[in-house]
Amino acid sequence: MTPGDILGHEPMGIVEAVGSGVTNLHVGDRVVVPFNIPCGHCFMCDQGLQSQCETTQVCDQGCGAALFGYTKLYGQVPGGQAELLRVPHAVTALLPIGVAEKLMRKTGADRLAALHMAFDLVRRGGTASTAGVYGAMTDPMPMTMFDKQVHVRMGQANVRRWVDDIMALLVDDDPLGVDTFATHHVPLSGAPAAYEMFQSKSDGAIKVVLNP
Repeated sequence: MTPGDILGHEPMGIVEAVGSGVTNLHVGDRVVVPFNIPCGHCFMCDQGLQSQCETTQVCDQGCGAALFGYTKLYGQVPGGQAELLRVPHAVTALLPIGVAEKLMRKTGADRLAALHMAFDLVRRGGTASTAGVYGAMTDPMPMTMFDKQVHVRMGQANVRRWVDDIMALLVDDDPLGVDTFATHHVPLSGAPAAYEMFQSKSDGAIKVVLNP
Protein backbone atom coordinates (compact mmCIF):
# COMPACT_ATOMS: atom_id res chain seq x y z
CA MET A 1 0.00 0.00 0.00
CA THR A 2 1.02 3.60 -0.44
CA PRO A 3 0.17 6.79 1.51
CA GLY A 4 -3.25 8.09 0.54
CA ASP A 5 -4.80 4.71 -0.25
CA ILE A 6 -8.39 4.51 1.09
CA LEU A 7 -9.57 1.10 2.27
CA GLY A 8 -13.13 -0.20 2.50
CA HIS A 9 -15.07 -2.93 0.74
CA GLU A 10 -18.72 -3.98 0.48
CA PRO A 11 -20.11 -0.78 2.01
CA MET A 12 -23.71 0.21 2.49
CA GLY A 13 -25.13 3.70 2.57
CA ILE A 14 -27.43 6.30 1.05
CA VAL A 15 -27.09 7.72 -2.46
CA GLU A 16 -26.10 11.39 -2.25
CA ALA A 17 -25.82 12.10 -5.98
CA VAL A 18 -26.09 10.26 -9.31
CA GLY A 19 -24.41 10.76 -12.65
CA SER A 20 -26.26 11.60 -15.84
CA GLY A 21 -25.99 8.01 -17.08
CA VAL A 22 -27.51 6.44 -13.96
CA THR A 23 -31.22 5.68 -14.40
CA ASN A 24 -31.90 2.93 -11.86
CA LEU A 25 -30.81 4.83 -8.72
CA HIS A 26 -32.01 8.05 -7.13
CA VAL A 27 -30.80 10.38 -4.39
CA GLY A 28 -31.92 8.98 -1.04
CA ASP A 29 -31.88 5.32 -2.10
CA ARG A 30 -30.33 2.95 0.44
CA VAL A 31 -27.78 0.71 -1.24
CA VAL A 32 -25.27 -2.06 -0.59
CA VAL A 33 -22.29 -2.46 -2.90
CA PRO A 34 -20.89 -5.79 -4.18
CA PHE A 35 -17.15 -6.32 -4.28
CA ASN A 36 -16.23 -6.14 -8.00
CA ILE A 37 -16.23 -3.12 -10.28
CA PRO A 38 -17.68 -4.52 -13.53
CA CYS A 39 -19.04 -2.55 -16.46
CA GLY A 40 -21.93 -4.96 -17.01
CA HIS A 41 -21.68 -5.13 -20.80
CA CYS A 42 -18.30 -6.62 -21.84
CA PHE A 43 -17.82 -10.27 -22.86
CA MET A 44 -16.80 -11.40 -19.38
CA CYS A 45 -19.68 -9.58 -17.69
CA ASP A 46 -22.10 -11.16 -20.17
CA GLN A 47 -20.79 -14.57 -19.10
CA GLY A 48 -21.48 -13.77 -15.43
CA LEU A 49 -17.74 -13.38 -14.71
CA GLN A 50 -17.86 -9.82 -13.38
CA SER A 51 -14.59 -10.27 -11.49
CA GLN A 52 -12.89 -10.60 -14.88
CA CYS A 53 -14.47 -7.45 -16.41
CA GLU A 54 -12.55 -6.41 -19.52
CA THR A 55 -13.48 -2.74 -19.11
CA THR A 56 -12.08 -2.24 -15.60
CA GLN A 57 -9.39 -4.95 -15.84
CA VAL A 58 -6.09 -3.76 -14.36
CA CYS A 59 -4.00 -4.66 -17.40
CA ASP A 60 -0.74 -3.06 -16.26
CA GLN A 61 -0.71 -5.42 -13.28
CA GLY A 62 -1.94 -8.45 -15.22
CA CYS A 63 -4.98 -8.75 -12.93
CA GLY A 64 -8.75 -8.96 -13.24
CA ALA A 65 -11.42 -6.34 -12.64
CA ALA A 66 -10.61 -3.36 -10.43
CA LEU A 67 -11.60 -3.44 -6.75
CA PHE A 68 -12.41 -0.59 -4.41
CA GLY A 69 -10.11 -0.06 -1.46
CA TYR A 70 -7.25 -2.20 -2.73
CA THR A 71 -3.68 -1.43 -3.76
CA LYS A 72 -2.45 -0.63 -7.26
CA LEU A 73 -2.58 -4.40 -7.92
CA TYR A 74 -6.32 -3.96 -8.48
CA GLY A 75 -6.52 -0.38 -9.65
CA GLN A 76 -5.92 1.60 -6.42
CA VAL A 77 -9.55 2.81 -6.46
CA PRO A 78 -10.51 4.67 -3.24
CA GLY A 79 -12.67 2.51 -0.94
CA GLY A 80 -15.64 2.98 1.36
CA GLN A 81 -13.93 3.92 4.62
CA ALA A 82 -14.65 7.58 3.94
CA GLU A 83 -17.46 10.09 4.25
CA LEU A 84 -18.31 9.81 0.56
CA LEU A 85 -17.66 7.10 -2.04
CA ARG A 86 -17.68 7.53 -5.80
CA VAL A 87 -18.96 4.30 -7.39
CA PRO A 88 -18.19 3.84 -11.09
CA HIS A 89 -20.38 1.12 -12.57
CA ALA A 90 -22.07 0.99 -9.12
CA VAL A 91 -20.11 -1.95 -7.76
CA THR A 92 -17.14 -2.16 -5.40
CA ALA A 93 -14.83 -4.54 -3.56
CA LEU A 94 -11.82 -4.94 -1.28
CA LEU A 95 -9.52 -7.78 -0.30
CA PRO A 96 -7.51 -6.57 2.72
CA ILE A 97 -3.81 -7.28 3.20
CA GLY A 98 -1.11 -6.33 5.71
CA VAL A 99 -0.73 -9.31 8.09
CA ALA A 100 2.81 -9.74 9.37
CA GLU A 101 4.95 -12.12 7.31
CA LYS A 102 5.54 -14.52 10.20
CA LEU A 103 1.84 -14.82 10.95
CA MET A 104 1.03 -15.16 7.27
CA ARG A 105 3.50 -18.00 6.91
CA LYS A 106 1.79 -19.85 9.77
CA THR A 107 -1.65 -19.03 8.38
CA GLY A 108 -0.65 -20.43 5.01
CA ALA A 109 0.35 -23.73 6.61
CA ASP A 110 -2.88 -23.89 8.60
CA ARG A 111 -4.90 -23.19 5.47
CA LEU A 112 -3.14 -26.01 3.65
CA ALA A 113 -4.14 -28.38 6.43
CA ALA A 114 -7.71 -27.06 6.27
CA LEU A 115 -7.77 -27.60 2.51
CA HIS A 116 -6.58 -31.18 2.91
CA MET A 117 -9.23 -31.72 5.58
CA ALA A 118 -11.89 -30.42 3.20
CA PHE A 119 -10.76 -32.96 0.61
CA ASP A 120 -10.99 -35.72 3.22
CA LEU A 121 -14.46 -34.72 4.45
CA VAL A 122 -16.23 -33.91 1.18
CA ARG A 123 -18.45 -36.65 -0.21
CA ARG A 124 -17.36 -38.55 -3.30
CA GLY A 125 -18.21 -36.52 -6.38
CA GLY A 126 -18.64 -33.44 -4.19
CA THR A 127 -17.23 -29.92 -4.34
CA ALA A 128 -14.67 -28.25 -2.07
CA SER A 129 -14.42 -24.45 -2.33
CA THR A 130 -12.06 -21.83 -0.91
CA ALA A 131 -13.66 -18.56 0.16
CA GLY A 132 -12.80 -15.51 2.24
CA VAL A 133 -9.61 -13.48 2.63
CA TYR A 134 -6.67 -14.62 0.52
CA GLY A 135 -3.07 -14.41 1.67
CA ALA A 136 -1.35 -13.86 -1.66
CA MET A 137 1.68 -16.09 -2.18
CA THR A 138 1.46 -17.63 1.31
CA ASP A 139 -1.83 -19.32 0.46
CA PRO A 140 -1.77 -23.06 -0.31
CA MET A 141 -3.25 -22.22 -3.72
CA PRO A 142 -1.59 -19.69 -6.08
CA MET A 143 -3.05 -16.18 -6.06
CA THR A 144 -3.41 -16.41 -9.85
CA MET A 145 -6.14 -19.02 -9.36
CA PHE A 146 -8.16 -16.49 -7.36
CA ASP A 147 -7.50 -13.66 -9.78
CA LYS A 148 -8.48 -15.69 -12.84
CA GLN A 149 -11.48 -17.27 -11.06
CA VAL A 150 -10.22 -20.70 -12.11
CA HIS A 151 -12.26 -23.87 -11.55
CA VAL A 152 -10.15 -27.02 -11.05
CA ARG A 153 -11.76 -30.44 -11.42
CA MET A 154 -10.18 -33.87 -11.30
CA GLY A 155 -11.14 -37.47 -10.74
CA GLN A 156 -11.58 -40.87 -12.35
CA ALA A 157 -13.37 -40.84 -15.70
CA ASN A 158 -16.98 -42.03 -15.51
CA VAL A 159 -16.54 -43.98 -18.73
CA ARG A 160 -19.91 -45.75 -18.88
CA ARG A 161 -21.72 -42.42 -18.57
CA TRP A 162 -20.36 -41.32 -21.96
CA VAL A 163 -20.35 -44.62 -23.89
CA ASP A 164 -23.71 -44.13 -25.60
CA ASP A 165 -22.78 -40.60 -26.74
CA ILE A 166 -19.35 -41.68 -27.99
CA MET A 167 -20.55 -44.80 -29.81
CA ALA A 168 -22.80 -42.65 -31.99
CA LEU A 169 -19.67 -40.84 -33.21
CA LEU A 170 -17.66 -43.95 -34.07
CA VAL A 171 -18.71 -44.00 -37.71
CA ASP A 172 -16.94 -44.39 -41.05
CA ASP A 173 -16.03 -40.71 -41.47
CA ASP A 174 -14.31 -40.84 -38.04
CA PRO A 175 -15.12 -37.32 -36.71
CA LEU A 176 -13.14 -38.00 -33.51
CA GLY A 177 -10.01 -39.15 -35.37
CA VAL A 178 -9.79 -42.44 -33.47
CA ASP A 179 -8.57 -44.38 -36.51
CA THR A 180 -5.39 -42.34 -36.72
CA PHE A 181 -4.96 -41.39 -33.07
CA ALA A 182 -2.38 -44.10 -32.28
CA THR A 183 1.12 -42.95 -33.17
CA HIS A 184 2.77 -46.36 -32.73
CA HIS A 185 1.81 -50.02 -33.13
CA VAL A 186 4.29 -52.47 -31.57
CA PRO A 187 4.28 -56.18 -30.72
CA LEU A 188 3.81 -57.21 -27.10
CA SER A 189 7.49 -58.12 -26.91
CA GLY A 190 8.32 -54.49 -27.61
CA ALA A 191 6.35 -53.23 -24.59
CA PRO A 192 9.38 -52.34 -22.39
CA ALA A 193 10.89 -50.17 -25.12
CA ALA A 194 7.46 -48.68 -25.88
CA TYR A 195 6.97 -47.70 -22.24
CA GLU A 196 10.39 -46.03 -22.21
CA MET A 197 9.57 -44.19 -25.46
CA PHE A 198 6.21 -43.04 -24.08
CA GLN A 199 7.75 -41.91 -20.79
CA SER A 200 10.35 -39.79 -22.56
CA LYS A 201 7.84 -38.65 -25.20
CA SER A 202 10.41 -39.47 -27.86
CA ASP A 203 9.63 -40.18 -31.52
CA GLY A 204 6.38 -38.25 -31.20
CA ALA A 205 4.80 -40.92 -28.99
CA ILE A 206 1.23 -40.04 -27.96
CA LYS A 207 -0.71 -43.32 -28.06
CA VAL A 208 0.87 -46.76 -28.34
CA VAL A 209 -1.10 -49.87 -29.31
CA LEU A 210 0.34 -53.22 -28.19
CA ASN A 211 -0.46 -56.08 -30.62
CA PRO A 212 -0.34 -59.49 -28.89
